[in-house]
Amino acid sequence: MIFRSVVFLCLFSAFSGELLAENKSPSWMFEFHAGLFEPELSDWEQHYGSSKFPELGFSFAYRFLSVIDAGVSLGYGKDEGTGQLLNNSGTVGEVEYQIIPIEVFALLRGRLHENQWLVPYIGGGYTRFIYRQEIVDQSKVQGSVNGTHVRMGLQLLLDALDQSAAHGMYRRWGVLNSYLYFDYKQTTAEIDGIALGGKSYKVGMMFEF
Repeated sequence: MIFRSVVFLCLFSAFSGELLAENKSPSWMFEFHAGLFEPELSDWEQHYGSSKFPELGFSFAYRFLSVIDAGVSLGYGKDEGTGQLLNNSGTVGEVEYQIIPIEVFALLRGRLHENQWLVPYIGGGYTRFIYRQEIVDQSKVQGSVNGTHVRMGLQLLLDALDQSAAHGMYRRWGVLNSYLYFDYKQTTAEIDGIALGGKSYKVGMMFEF
């Protein structure tokens, strides 16, 4: 009798957990991404060998309404080449260029129901654009400037592709939904008339808790 009761409680707990995962509305989001940043400067490729360079990042967000997320993000990008100083004082030797965009954003998601496979979104917000340009064995230029950004993208719900994995993610980590997403972003930032912003093309994973 005791054994049956224990088995029943275990089964009931597992079943209740699955129901909770299905019925609970997500409040927190975490995402990480990787992609390419394309500087707005037209002669970037001439000095750095490519018009784009890698960029990584992650973000946290809170869902205030069922379709509105607000959060913060941190990114990092780096490029190397034979560069030109930001003040256009001339071409120099080996140059290392780094960016750290810090963003406060809001997203409007086109999700009409919880199990929607494809979710489009648009958004934007404030950007604090930190930059650093160093000439190898010489000098460096660094600073930060305020800017703005707009973004849009598409999220693909992964839970329906593997229900057992989705339930496992919930039981182990508390993840309610997992998404693969594709993102396009335009950042606008200037210093002394020089454009520091550009376009970002990213792919990432987003988890809802």
